[in-house]
Amino acid sequence: MLFGVSKQAYYKHDEHAVLLKVAQEEFVLQYIYGIRKKDPGIGGMKLWYMYRKAFGSNSPVGRDRFEDIVDKYGLKVRTRVRKPRTTDSTHGLPVYPNLISDFIPDAPNRLWVSDITYITIWLNEYALANENGGYLVFGVRESSPHKICGSVAWEGLEGKLVQDIYRDLKIRVQTEVLFENGKRVLILKIPSRPIGKPLYFEDVALMRVGESLTRMSDEMYLSIIQGQEPDFSAKICEGLSLSDLNDTALAKMKRMYADRQSNEAFLQISDEQMISDLKLSINGKLTFAALILLGKAEKIDQYLPQSRIVWEFRNTETQIHYDRREVVEAPFLLGIDTAWELVDQPTLNLNHPLQLGPYIYNIYDFNESVVRGERYVIKEIEHLLKSLQGNAKKIGTLKNDTSHSLNLNQLKYLIDKLVEDKILKAEGINKGRTYSIEKEYEILRDDLLITTILNKLKEQYG
Repeated sequence: MLFGVSKQAYYKHDEHAVLLKVAQEEFVLQYIYGIRKKDPGIGGMKLWYMYRKAFGSNSPVGRDRFEDIVDKYGLKVRTRVRKPRTTDSTHGLPVYPNLISDFIPDAPNRLWVSDITYITIWLNEYALANENGGYLVFGVRESSPHKICGSVAWEGLEGKLVQDIYRDLKIRVQTEVLFENGKRVLILKIPSRPIGKPLYFEDVALMRVGESLTRMSDEMYLSIIQGQEPDFSAKICEGLSLSDLNDTALAKMKRMYADRQSNEAFLQISDEQMISDLKLSINGKLTFAALILLGKAEKIDQYLPQSRIVWEFRNTETQIHYDRREVVEAPFLLGIDTAWELVDQPTLNLNHPLQLGPYIYNIYDFNESVVRGERYVIKEIEHLLKSLQGNAKKIGTLKNDTSHSLNLNQLKYLIDKLVEDKILKAEGINKGRTYSIEKEYEILRDDLLITTILNKLKEQYG
């Protein structure tokens, strides 16, 4: 015994401390790997600030320990060394004439000579690209009022400028030359950065604050790397007008919405108002969602020639050729009726009576409300329930389990709806939140679990 502690207890405590240290290191490593997967170029100190912001006072390691882990596992970002570039006169590009080749000065101050300092636009290009793109204009005074003064920058060399920028920055800019009263103005159009990826100059991500350049803030950096591709259906379908929509589909949508809201007054509003209320138009312009749901068949074929419902029937799961094939070319709100008629044939949509206690349920191979997609899609529910049966999982784990059928936004939407309908329950907050099946269903497994829940949803939403 030493200080009242046995030898066994001492070594057991020491072993626990070692295991705790290993676990903390592994936690930090997984966090770094997750961030570096999205952005391989982010440096150690920025990682530390992000880590501290994410976990706050609950952070298991301090700054120095964090840096030691980065160094220990070789996770420092290698600094790129840029080789100096000198003038290369061996080219076939236009060369400005030598204006003083025959001039001999005969007194002081008759001739001044200096090096040409090229304006470095690289930094501004990176900053503008990081902020969704913009324009660089040469030949207009920066101070107000912005008078046109003209510029000879890259005159006759606009193509080479585009090549040089792409070679160095991997940004493809567009150039435009305008003339105002004989004065030349050069405009560079800078595209936006790739979604979810900031651009770096010498390993530093830049942004503009007013008229100056500065290192990108943590808030802006996080908003960029968490960005996602915009929903295609929410984009404007240029050229599509209200007259290109199917009148029958419009009437059906109006009736469906009125029934769902239990409000007959909705039937009296104009088509324009309904489309605006349902977010199928943006500033008066129709979206691709409006085209897919309501568009006339010929307009769908014009703008989205591959947008159609294809129904194929095969007698066995293993055969490659189909026994019957139907192509439904119509707006989705009408085409889904035709698709259901094809599915719901007595010889195809078989009934399987299932007894649960004193009740017998008629379970068909295909459920109408699910096939129509009124609230849920059956396969996605099956994948999610199979992943959760007997388990409580975080959103990241569920994303991996269902990645073959759902993207992250679809998964979040489906989980929220199932929690709202008391099928799933959520416990914990923020990153510690887990999801599991409600107690009422947690003892069920496989087909019985899926069938029971689908029947409840059918009863609830008809």
